[in-house]
Amino acid sequence: LQNNGGDDEPITENGEFTFDTPLTLGTSYNVTVATNPTDPAQICSVANGSGEVSTTDVTNVAVTCAEPVLGNLVKVAAEGDTLPDTTVLRQIFLDGGVAIDMDGKVAFAGESGDGIDTVFTQDGKVVAENDTLPDDTTLSTFRPLGEVAIGAGELVSNVAFHGQAETGFNDTDSVLTQPGAVAQVGETLLTGTIGQIDDEGKVALNNFEQVAFHGKVEIEGGLFDENIRAVFKADGQTTQVVAKVGDTLDGATVEEINQIGGVAISDFDEVAFHGRVVDPDPVIGGDTLKAVFTTDGLVAQEASELPDGNKLDDINEDGGVAITLFGDVAFHGSVIIATAGGDSVRAVLTQEGVIAKEGDNLGGTILDEIEVSG
Repeated sequence: LQNNGGDDEPITENGEFTFDTPLTLGTSYNVTVATNPTDPAQICSVANGSGEVSTTDVTNVAVTCAEPVLGNLVKVAAEGDTLPDTTVLRQIFLDGGVAIDMDGKVAFAGESGDGIDTVFTQDGKVVAENDTLPDDTTLSTFRPLGEVAIGAGELVSNVAFHGQAETGFNDTDSVLTQPGAVAQVGETLLTGTIGQIDDEGKVALNNFEQVAFHGKVEIEGGLFDENIRAVFKADGQTTQVVAKVGDTLDGATVEEINQIGGVAISDFDEVAFHGRVVDPDPVIGGDTLKAVFTTDGLVAQEASELPDGNKLDDINEDGGVAITLFGDVAFHGSVIIATAGGDSVRAVLTQEGVIAKEGDNLGGTILDEIEVSG
């Protein structure tokens, strides 16, 4: 265990525990699981883990560990539950997305018992409408269609989401995390101004608290300002455009960015997203092809042959995108199967080829259908 990101306290048996470093009256404490047990493998969670030191010892921090059961579902939270922080979970928003970090912390959106739109983890409320965040930003509106993202931050898990923040007498479209607003419409960047944030464009968060999202950048020039669709990256200190329509990324020109296609960011701040490129052999001049990009360049495009020999027939733009630490990008699409008479079959892919396709035998389970918008 750790307190406030340090003061390591190894736990070897059940029972009471005490951190070596005492805290003075009025200071904050935050008990977290730094390393889960491995022999046997267990997942641990903390209840009543944070607060402020009073005149008596803190004795109500409870750590519970359980062995994961492979092959079975484990309930994280359900409507009607009272979560460890005593928040009642009245409703889960099915269109609010779900995310999990490397420590097993799950983020989701819903409505609390008092009828307020809220971002949750299984431990309780993260932030709710009308809350004032640590940077003094007040969340006036939470936007569940942008879904939620979670990363294991330096001290605690951090959740990112879309919403509106009170700025003076106005509400401003924003991307936020638990500490506060990380980007807002009207913010001035090196390449222009954030002209729009797409709250249906999803949001992504890495373990270094960098957030990726879709929007438009407003660039001044000539008689009229130009609003160009773009993908952004922000960390609460600086916001920058990582790609915009018209950019050339490693030889591939981004002809279009699909703002509802999801976005992903690795711990090396490489961002993945959906878009289109010019067809190198168009039937009609100006044809474009669906494509998946990262900030390093083109990952895959329609009608191309993948390294594993499969031909990529279609990319499902509303199926989202994911990226690993090493730049492997996963996405939904269809491939043409020569052995099946040239039929097009839905598949999950990376830039290297097919991971799984409909009809595959996965350890004895037949994959009958892939939900491409899942």
